[in-house]
Amino acid sequence: MARAFAVFVIVISVLSRAGALVAQGEAGSPTTPPPAPSTLGPMSFPRPSILFAFRFLNPRAVDSMAKELNLSDAQKAQVTELINKLEEASKPKIQAQHKAAEEFAVALADPSKTEAELKAAADKVFKAESDLVAENIKTLNAIRALLTQEQSAAMKKFLEQRTMPYRTSIMPAPAGPPPSPSAKPAK
Repeated sequence: MARAFAVFVIVISVLSRAGALVAQGEAGSPTTPPPAPSTLGPMSFPRPSILFAFRFLNPRAVDSMAKELNLSDAQKAQVTELINKLEEASKPKIQAQHKAAEEFAVALADPSKTEAELKAAADKVFKAESDLVAENIKTLNAIRALLTQEQSAAMKKFLEQRTMPYRTSIMPAPAGPPPSPSAKPAK
């Protein structure tokens, strides 16, 4: 039951992310209808997909990465090239993930589907996401290979800051002890 819920949350997240990516890629096209609203927005938690950890691997993040890692112009150009290649290589994988997630959502809504059929559809979604993660890891390792020892240390800090939601609680800790049960609120 918990796995089915996790898969359902993954599907919703995937559909939300894929819809955002499609909308982003086709923003200039006036004939494209807006994406359908999703149940979970782009900042919804928990985020079961680890793809979120790779959000810094996009062209818009190159400048901040270059600044924080103190990249040379040549390194920045190489990182930009790697990230652009990642974007191109990821497009068909994102489409495959989107298709698998849609198929899973349809299967999930079909009362005639067996547990085995639902698991097979979920495995297809996991495989598509795994392919995307592998592509991101390949690019991350290629970027790491370009770095000096000092830049590698800065990259470690850079990644720690950007993967914080996976290592700490989302909600901040309360600022003080809870009120005692005998304390009555002031009027």
